[in-house]
Amino acid sequence: MDTSSSVRQAMAADTANYFNDVVGTVTAAAPGAGSTMGLTASEWGSFVQNAMRDKTSAAYLLTYYGNWRASQPVDNLAVRNGVPIPGDGPDTPTHAGYWHDTSTGLLDYFFASNYQAAGSTAGNGDGGVKDILVGAFSAGSATLLTSVMFGPEAGAMELIGEAGKDAFSSAAEDSIKTITTKLADGGDGGDGPAPLDASLTSMQQQWSDGVTTMWQQSGSTPGQPSFLPKATYPQGYVEYNGAKYNGDPLPYQQQYGGSFMNSDGSIKPTDDIAKDPKSLAAYNAWLQDPAISAQQGPLFATQSGGALMSMYDHLLGGGGGGG
Repeated sequence: MDTSSSVRQAMAADTANYFNDVVGTVTAAAPGAGSTMGLTASEWGSFVQNAMRDKTSAAYLLTYYGNWRASQPVDNLAVRNGVPIPGDGPDTPTHAGYWHDTSTGLLDYFFASNYQAAGSTAGNGDGGVKDILVGAFSAGSATLLTSVMFGPEAGAMELIGEAGKDAFSSAAEDSIKTITTKLADGGDGGDGPAPLDASLTSMQQQWSDGVTTMWQQSGSTPGQPSFLPKATYPQGYVEYNGAKYNGDPLPYQQQYGGSFMNSDGSIKPTDDIAKDPKSLAAYNAWLQDPAISAQQGPLFATQSGGALMSMYDHLLGGGGGGG
């Protein structure tokens, strides 16, 4: 499709405005969950890829994502009495950040692969990302992006100090270097993984199926989760980034206003859950609970879905499964 630069820049602005929806869609743990707009990862991917065919949009989106990525907390942080601690022990949730951490690796791949498919436009030419952005703003050709990046009161790009310009674009420069070296031939010198869209649903289904089995076999019920081994977690919860989690579904059902549990305390079939957006949102959030991840992560990592997820995660040097 022949789309003008101004339209592609508007698409990039829309991506930034609805960035949480992009993140939620790609990192969802429940099949069909994540997007409040009813979009799939494939549909968002096509949108982002089209936007990135304009070099200014590509530079902006990579910078935006790179800065967001750098702001994410360390998922394998163990805390005792409010103080981060290293090593293993009953308070160390070895896999508490499993889904969040590895799914962020999927998001890395989402942006990288769509950037590559768009033609790696921000990496073309003699100038770097900062030069592309500064030139575009100075020429007034990216006004649609200005309000997204700096607010409607923003002035010309050249009024921003050099340090600000460098900080704004350094994350994208690093991303481009990684992308062009690791994805130029399909990833790490091999044939590369299958398209993310084709794999995401199967990974989500295997994760949710495993969590259902774990929940049922443990005899857990809402309000009384009992799947955490007492020998490992004698206190009945995992502590993750300063908060306590025990995998109880009730808080998630109350927060989102939907139920994914049967009256006997078992989990409803995913097809039934998906019929109600509120129930699906609650279920998706619960599947990412750190206590759920701490217990299910080690097993999932040995299965085909976990191996595939790990491949995407590590392709661009992702953090790994919540170690």
